[in-house]
Amino acid sequence: MRSPVGLPFLAVLLAVTGALLWNQAEAADRTAASILKELPVLSLSEDATDVAKLIGPVGEGEQVVLFFWSTYDRFSREELPAVRRFFHERRGDPRVHLLTVNLVEMREGVGAVREFLAKEAPDLPVAIDPSWRSLERLQRHAHADGGAALGLPTIAVLDAKGEVLVFQRGATGRTYEILIRATGSKGSRPGRGRG
Repeated sequence: MRSPVGLPFLAVLLAVTGALLWNQAEAADRTAASILKELPVLSLSEDATDVAKLIGPVGEGEQVVLFFWSTYDRFSREELPAVRRFFHERRGDPRVHLLTVNLVEMREGVGAVREFLAKEAPDLPVAIDPSWRSLERLQRHAHADGGAALGLPTIAVLDAKGEVLVFQRGATGRTYEILIRATGSKGSRPGRGRG
């Protein structure tokens, strides 16, 4: 005769196994494209879109570099030249997709962001996110929340499979080196980091 404990245990074991297999299958379906579609932003013309539409298709062996920043944040402004340097050096490299996301605040307004970009970074690819939802969702995906608040600036590098290779919050003074190392690129002038 079977023990009455055996059937409930077996049912729980099967349920847990099924959930684990489901999570593994779901994780396998997560690509950079599917993750980027979940990151809501606005174009500079304030049209609603998502990061995937702005970056375009991400193929095998390619990477996505996202730089979250704001014009009102001193540390973001200090790191921006390094991002611009990286962008200029990698502009023709189809393996690296770069987008900066300005986390604009209502007091600042999109006009102030456009003004700043016209003077400081007219050719930099920029989206805006007044809700901060894109950074919040990416931080959750990267499992980088750890109870910490969202921070500026933030660098995120994803591969085509959706794996977050880098999720760096805060100014480091090493943004250029972090981007070079994360993308496997070689800098034009080794040893120079602040851009």
